[in-house]
Amino acid sequence: MKTVIRDLIPTHGIKIEQKETKDLVYLYTTTAGTYIMLRYQGRKRKPTSHYRYKTKKQRLISLKKILNQRLELHKKDLAIKAERKEELKKLFDSVEVGNIFKCSWGYDQTNVDFYQLIDLKGATGTFREIASKSVKDTQGFECERVKADPNKFIGEPFKKRLTGASIKITSYSHANKIKDPINTSFYSSWYA
Repeated sequence: MKTVIRDLIPTHGIKIEQKETKDLVYLYTTTAGTYIMLRYQGRKRKPTSHYRYKTKKQRLISLKKILNQRLELHKKDLAIKAERKEELKKLFDSVEVGNIFKCSWGYDQTNVDFYQLIDLKGATGTFREIASKSVKDTQGFECERVKADPNKFIGEPFKKRLTGASIKITSYSHANKIKDPINTSFYSSWYA
């Protein structure tokens, strides 16, 4: 673990650490009799706050309030992370070999690519691009609606790491699992 080098650390006074949030607070008094609270939030290098107070009591009230607020925010963040992790796990658990993934991308046009999961080991899937077919009676001017054509492979197998029910294809495109690939069609256009 890297050691954080703080910009300003008083050589005298009281050091208080809040372990849950990794916050660090220094309480000290100046030669003029001013009560100072210097606070670093998390692993930040620069102080988050550097306040002065007229009395010790004001500083203590402020310290308790700030530390309690930080602890509550930390608990909420942990709850949100746990909830997101659980949602991703549910999405990941819904993925199985044979699932179809759709990727839509383009600038001034909408390209639609389909991929089929052919193997799954842990969170890494082996995918192959599959063909698409046009849906009848939906053509327009330089556009159409398309559906995935399962098991009609047109590309070579490639491996991608799953994030829930999604994979990153390129820096500008992601593919998401389609719930009902047989009955779902997607807009595609080549107008540029």
